[in-house]
Amino acid sequence: MMLKNKIRLLLFVVGLLAVSVAGCTADAEPPAFDFTSTENLSDGPNATVPLQFNNYLGNNENIHPKVLYFKTPWNGYKFWMAYTPYPLGETKAENPCIAVSNDGINWEDVPGLSNPLFDMFEVGYNSDTHLLYREDTGVLECWWRPHDQVAHKVYVCRRTTKDGINWTETEKMLESDNNIKSILSPVIMIRDGKYYLYYSNQTDIVMLTADITDDKPVWSEPEILPIDKGDLSLWHHDIINYDPDLLEFAICAFEPGGSHNTADLYYVTQNLKTGEFSKPVKILGRSSDKSAFDSRSIYRASILRVRGGYMVYYSAIDFSRHRHMALSVGTSPFNLRGYNPVVDDENDITEVAERAFFSVNGRNIKNSASLPFSVWDISGRLIDNSKSGEIEVPGSGMYIVKGLSDAFKIVVK
Repeated sequence: MMLKNKIRLLLFVVGLLAVSVAGCTADAEPPAFDFTSTENLSDGPNATVPLQFNNYLGNNENIHPKVLYFKTPWNGYKFWMAYTPYPLGETKAENPCIAVSNDGINWEDVPGLSNPLFDMFEVGYNSDTHLLYREDTGVLECWWRPHDQVAHKVYVCRRTTKDGINWTETEKMLESDNNIKSILSPVIMIRDGKYYLYYSNQTDIVMLTADITDDKPVWSEPEILPIDKGDLSLWHHDIINYDPDLLEFAICAFEPGGSHNTADLYYVTQNLKTGEFSKPVKILGRSSDKSAFDSRSIYRASILRVRGGYMVYYSAIDFSRHRHMALSVGTSPFNLRGYNPVVDDENDITEVAERAFFSVNGRNIKNSASLPFSVWDISGRLIDNSKSGEIEVPGSGMYIVKGLSDAFKIVVK
């Protein structure tokens, strides 16, 4: 990465050294950096450039993030993420993966770990990842939701690690039955010496509790959280517990007549002393720019509080069905601004004037095989997504073309 970009990132993350997601205590010291002054921020909550890191398939269509931040690096890294690839909604590709970072922006695979954590599901898929760190044992746990499409069963499974590289065998922690069905987006927390598992039943968020034992947990009866959500249907979510008496929810939800593919992101709190919930407030909506990567739907997000503010990693869907992950930051959930990573000439992208099925005719980049693709300018701004196998660019110059499994530069003269 060029020196100027390293300086930008350094300025952005100078203060990410205070609150550990492993713990639940907010840092009361003054903020170490100002979330509102970084030059790479959008004017509003939406990023214009998604995060740039490739999955095991070679593309960056990643969703379902859950990010933990450690004040003191855990096994060499401050940020740990669980996520799943999901290119064009291909469920076979949807398998739990782990990524690490020391600045929250530049992500990579764990050295020595081969993603994905779970082999491809022959009769279903592995979705909805979540990370939990056990302070009492120093163990990192990855939970996820396998869906057996033949048996019509949904499970919540877990693998654990002490070093991020060597993981235990898969444990089945919960399975669907007549009483517990869809189990979407499981979020697992530990409070008061118990597991708390929150999942969506496609309309509401449901809570289960269980004692922590070495055996398979014995879960309580499901309890629907009494969130005054109006006509909203609650889908994927994340929950944090930094203040002892406060839960903070980031929930993607949709209005009547919509679906999880037309969702926005809402913020909800619960006062644990009184049990009361706040009403959902929209903090990040779909982009009004129909060519944007987050124009169709806002999907599962991961919210974390870092000294001086909030970081929200959100996944999104565009109108060509591509999936991406992005980052928004702010001093509160109500003043988020999208962070736009710089795409520079040192990315590992092959420079060509023509490649495979792609050709250039005037200002048109064409794909003769009618495969989905997108075109970005060199700064990382999305130009368009293919709908007919052809995209017209605004002028001559260098553009980044992203296909299903690779990315490369293409010259328009």
